[in-house]
Amino acid sequence: MAFRLAMLRQQVMALWGSVVDAWTVGLGAFELSAGGLTRDELEQFMQRPR
Repeated sequence: MAFRLAMLRQQVMALWGSVVDAWTVGLGAFELSAGGLTRDELEQFMQRPR
């Protein structure tokens, strides 16, 4: 039982991590587009290591 709970917790943490990543990228893209940057600059931002 404890093992299954640990597995579930690991999956939830991984899912949460990807949600936070997507939120960060989405928020960054929104800020850039609100700032009036071009598509090229936006793509450069997306390729930047996080």
